[in-house]
Amino acid sequence: GESYILFLDEQGELVLGYERDPVQRAELRVLPAVGPISLTNTSFVRKVLQGEADLLGVWRVGLVQFGERGEIVLFFAGPVREGGDPDGAPVGAVLSGTRMRYLLTQLREKAVANLTFYNEKGEVVASTFPEPPAQDLESLQPLVQRALTAEKWPEGIVSVGGRSYTQLYFPLRMRGVTLGVLAVALPRDLILTTGATSRWQLTVIFTLAVLGVIAIGYAVSRRIIVPILQLVRVSQAVAEGDLEQRTGIRTDDEIGTLAATFDEMTAKLEERTRELEALLKQQREEASKVQAILASIADGVLVEDQNGQIILMNQAAQDLIGQLSEEFAEMGPLQEISSGPASQRGVTPWEERRFRIGDKVIASRTSPVYTADGERLGNVVIMRDITREAEVDRLKDEFIAQVSHELKTPLTAIKGYSELLLKAVIGRDLNRQQREFLETISRHADTLVEMITELLDFTQLEAGTLGLRQEPFAIDTMVEQVVEEWAPRFEEKGIAISVETEEAIPILVGDERRLRWALLHLVKNAYDYTRPGGEVHVRVYCNNHEVIVEVADTGVGIAPEDRRHLFTRFFRASLDRTVDVRGVGLGLYVAKSIVEMHGGRIWVESELGKGSTFRFALPIDSGASITQA
Repeated sequence: GESYILFLDEQGELVLGYERDPVQRAELRVLPAVGPISLTNTSFVRKVLQGEADLLGVWRVGLVQFGERGEIVLFFAGPVREGGDPDGAPVGAVLSGTRMRYLLTQLREKAVANLTFYNEKGEVVASTFPEPPAQDLESLQPLVQRALTAEKWPEGIVSVGGRSYTQLYFPLRMRGVTLGVLAVALPRDLILTTGATSRWQLTVIFTLAVLGVIAIGYAVSRRIIVPILQLVRVSQAVAEGDLEQRTGIRTDDEIGTLAATFDEMTAKLEERTRELEALLKQQREEASKVQAILASIADGVLVEDQNGQIILMNQAAQDLIGQLSEEFAEMGPLQEISSGPASQRGVTPWEERRFRIGDKVIASRTSPVYTADGERLGNVVIMRDITREAEVDRLKDEFIAQVSHELKTPLTAIKGYSELLLKAVIGRDLNRQQREFLETISRHADTLVEMITELLDFTQLEAGTLGLRQEPFAIDTMVEQVVEEWAPRFEEKGIAISVETEEAIPILVGDERRLRWALLHLVKNAYDYTRPGGEVHVRVYCNNHEVIVEVADTGVGIAPEDRRHLFTRFFRASLDRTVDVRGVGLGLYVAKSIVEMHGGRIWVESELGKGSTFRFALPIDSGASITQA
């Protein structure tokens, strides 16, 4: 290439360089990497990097041996300042250069003379002759020195290609810097014919040569360096956040293409920034709404990440934790009252736990937080001081226990005397209505005794005083006995009941009386919720290390929204109006507690209008899992 564009850092090291052939107007190409290039030791570059200025400004000019072939290049250099500020400190330099050989060729095309450029030592740097003039260096050096120092330009004779030329030597200076000596050569025969009258023409040629070199260099620098500096200033402004800046460069060369691409990129970046700012504003508004909602919630709300670190907390949670921290020493040790999964909300299970600290009772409910893609973000914890509610529950349980005990005594007497009356009148004359009255009294007394038993068991469960006895028993025999006891009632209602037991059911260890009561409630549920003409099937079988008892009916079934609350206390499912079942809603809750105290589990499968199947499973080594109260 004949033209160069170089970018230097503040140390004078080459950062990036391009070259282009102005004649062929080929595209700019990056200079090949031929090893580290430093121009720090070049005086005019050093002055540019130091920010030195004179009457003509900060731009400098100089000759440098450069390129793969090591030819002399005329460079114009200017500083690149920090932030694009004209008064800022130089952070680098940009150079635009053209080979001297190319410049002399351009001048030769505009004149009849040949041009040769010598350095201060008298060595040929560039020439328009096909081959350098044949000259003795010893005789040439005095001419060069006289041209550099004398006021009158010296003449000399050279021979090139068998033809004799007269050369006029004069210094080539730019911006006060002597670059070397430029020699203008004309054939001697042309000079002899023109005579002395042609000297003024040579002077004009010399002057035009000097002006042409300066003009060409200035044009190259203006055309290449000025747009680059504009692009640098705009890029620095964009880097500092001013996205409204544009280069304004509209040329058809590579720099114009680069500037247009840069402007387009900046416009897209500005548009994207506006979109991000609008989105950020929207997120801030949403976050402000969330903060306002959290602040208005009376319960304490905590949000944890996956590592258990608290990332969000409302004021109620801060107040509650602060109060507990201040009074912890006086309140005494932390005691967990209860824990376990509470009712579900949609598909997200809540884990509910209660703690007692001294006289205070704190309830906490924990649930995982998931994104729309199912990725777990952490947990949300809701805390509440339920000391007053816990006290009300305690008083209610005490009241229920007291009333249940008080009611059980007269009910026992009613039940006993009604049975005695029925036995005493056997064989005597009683009309049908009188017998039905006595049977009704006995039946309803049984129902009241069952309800009171449920309430007493419930209060013992809540108080943790329901004890279990560990005794070996045959669960298949117990199931068959329960079905046999209830068979007359099912037959009277028009419901078919059957029992199926596998062979080799192992002996279990546990409280047979309590488990019998749990099974009785499942059989009673099947009786109550199955219409006449239906079927109930009871089955006992082994599965892995468990014994499973199953009670399946063809009754009314349970709605999905009621199914997840089924084993909670005092819950009554929404039923068909044709089904009238009385009770306090504790049977399944107590049955579940008894099964779980034996280390087992209980669950239900049901379809509305088609029936339900209740199952409970006990571990074969259940005796080791029994909880003693």
